[in-house]
Amino acid sequence: MKLYLGVDQVPEWQSNWDTYDLGKHLEEKYGLFSKFYEMDKDKIAKYIEEGIEGTLSTYQLTGQMPADPLPSVGTQIVRDFQDMIDQKKFDNVLPNVPTKASKIGIRRRFKNRLDPNRPSFQDTGIFEASLEAWIK
Repeated sequence: MKLYLGVDQVPEWQSNWDTYDLGKHLEEKYGLFSKFYEMDKDKIAKYIEEGIEGTLSTYQLTGQMPADPLPSVGTQIVRDFQDMIDQKKFDNVLPNVPTKASKIGIRRRFKNRLDPNRPSFQDTGIFEASLEAWIK
């Protein structure tokens, strides 16, 4: 089994980048995805363990393996990632975080465009909404 963290590739609002480009940049510059895994790996392991237990229970009851043996694991991991961004868990953990844009409060999804509580890595909301986690 291998865990994949990534994004659903969609265009970023008012940008020449898409979410793949942005995700790649954030990993190269800040190590965002790697740090998330490092910080959350025990919870991720627990989600996988619980998913496997559920799959085995289904097999014991029905005699068949489900098409998706770990249906909710990716959703739980993505929710944790989004929560860590929202709760500013990467501030002072990653280099140069909080980011300059976060300190200034730039947020392009609002008419006012300034939000003093803006977390790093959150601008339009498209990146966070595009986060994906899956296991193969």
